Amino acid sequence: VLHDKLVERAREYVTLAVKAANGRVRDWTIQQETPSSAVHKDILIGTWSESMANLVVMTRIVSRIVRKNVPNARIFCGGNNVQKCFRDIERITLSDLVDEFDHYIIDAYTGNWDMTAGKKVAPPEYELMSMYREASALSESLGKGKLIGNEEAGYCIYYGAPFDCGLAVEQARLTSRVIILSKAGPVSHFEIHSPVSWLNTPQKDSDPRMNTVWKPILFNGKFHCIPLPGGAMYATAAAQLAFVHSPRLFSSGDFYSCIFTKPDGSTLLVLWNMSETVPVALDLKTDALCVNVYGRESSLKAGKHTLPVGPAPLYLTLKYPPEKLFAEIRGCLRRTVPEVRCAGYFTAPDEAAVCFRNVTDHPVRGTLKMSDGDSREIVLPPGKITSLKVKTRGGRGEFVSASTGRAYAVALSTGNFHAVSRLSSKPVFDGSGAWFKNLPAGELRYPDHIRPFSALQQELCYFKCAMNPDGHSVSAKYWTAYDNGHFYLAAEVDDPVHQQRYSGKSIWKDDSLQLAFSNGSSVPAELLTQQERSALELVTFGVALTSKGTELVDFAKKDGGQLSWPAKVTRKDNRTLYEIAIPFKALGGRPKQFGFIIFDNNYKDKAKSPYRLEFSEGIAEERDPGKLKTVFYK
Repeated sequence: VLHDKLVERAREYVTLAVKAANGRVRDWTIQQETPSSAVHKDILIGTWSESMANLVVMTRIVSRIVRKNVPNARIFCGGNNVQKCFRDIERITLSDLVDEFDHYIIDAYTGNWDMTAGKKVAPPEYELMSMYREASALSESLGKGKLIGNEEAGYCIYYGAPFDCGLAVEQARLTSRVIILSKAGPVSHFEIHSPVSWLNTPQKDSDPRMNTVWKPILFNGKFHCIPLPGGAMYATAAAQLAFVHSPRLFSSGDFYSCIFTKPDGSTLLVLWNMSETVPVALDLKTDALCVNVYGRESSLKAGKHTLPVGPAPLYLTLKYPPEKLFAEIRGCLRRTVPEVRCAGYFTAPDEAAVCFRNVTDHPVRGTLKMSDGDSREIVLPPGKITSLKVKTRGGRGEFVSASTGRAYAVALSTGNFHAVSRLSSKPVFDGSGAWFKNLPAGELRYPDHIRPFSALQQELCYFKCAMNPDGHSVSAKYWTAYDNGHFYLAAEVDDPVHQQRYSGKSIWKDDSLQLAFSNGSSVPAELLTQQERSALELVTFGVALTSKGTELVDFAKKDGGQLSWPAKVTRKDNRTLYEIAIPFKALGGRPKQFGFIIFDNNYKDKAKSPYRLEFSEGIAEERDPGKLKTVFYK
């Protein structure tokens, strides 16, 4: 927390820095990750208010000394690293400082940048541009213009990760897309944080580091900077994107394209696909130079070409009007995106439901062939969903379009589907768990099922990580069942800190479990449009152990929403066991979709849980019944 001695030391330090610069430095940056300063135990300033005040005081000290001694100085200020804080924390702070700086900066690594934490790393396409635009709007509202700077971007890998495979390659791909999106956004400059770093002690292979461009290795008393795939990626991106302007960004499905104008008047087209490598047919009107993510060049003559477009961007430069190229590429990607989308799931060991969505404006005829023999001709009406039952044990099939010859894989899974077991006897909710011991169990764990992604930022110290080794990573086991009258759910949460300060409809803010049901559609969620999903009804219930004991509530019910249906919450050995029974009568029959989330709040200074374990999407933040899991009853 700031005190007089520290403030005076800051004044002395900045005065010395300005004197040493002797007019040679024009740009001065004053920044603080205010959210990290408010919650990070190693750099804890105090409360949120004290963290905000720290930035205000320090900015005034620095800016006034700099402006007094450097008349043409440009002062950059900010540093927020959590998007939601633009709306209150950062706006309040910067409003006090509006006369002290010229340009706004942020720390915009988004989602979980730590690739060592597992597969649930948020790619930049999910949140980066959204964060840029919200920061830009804040900057403009403060009179600082639309352009903002990003002082921290990057994806972290193990120090010992192989150079040419695995995480290092994936890091290069993700970071190249960060660079492209940053160039397409309202961003004046950004920093990959950091291209190289070395602590006083030798690095362990298991240490997570943001070494993107090269890796420093100490050998015989000297540092040797070994290039990573990210080095070639960065050099290529820097060369291709130097001084380009007028971006046009377009996405279709998992495909992204961005078109820029180069200083010499030529047009730069950048293409990538987030999920997989797909052949894309291009009809080039002029010759083009194609450069891959590592800088390898190939010349393409005017005419038709098929390029493999995948997670590593391709750069194409050609002499062609950007507005015409944009229209043609947009049409090309729309043609490349499948005309039919397929999904299916097993409803019995030898039977499955297969669903098709025709995304074109004309009927699509074709043949469905299952891997173990079932074959039939079908016609898919335009813009509609077609469902049919097939006999199969193989788990896969193929739909072949008669007009285009394109083949679409049909994979049968239980990915977004959930099988519920039937009970033969009435369960007893007594905390022993005896009634579900013979039922199949599922598991929710850190980091795979933690939402939102932004909660996984290591600086927040919510979970056990390299920065917070004494923390705890929450997990849960769950069981579901049904009989003629009820839907049953049990969940055992590994949670040493139990906190529930609320009652009634507010229990969701602290440790609790929330269930959701819908009777809207048995079609897989990925085949539904946003409008179709939002039209479905969502019924939600919550259960928690409060100061009054177990409380079960209906969030749509008037008054407190209290229910008297069977439910029990038990605490034992740092674990919380939830047991709930929901009558089918209250749901209008057996629900077609089901989901639940578990809230965990260990912080007395937070009015509501900052993260949750998520069995299915569509419950918290974005209420979307189509994202619940489709249920079939064993």
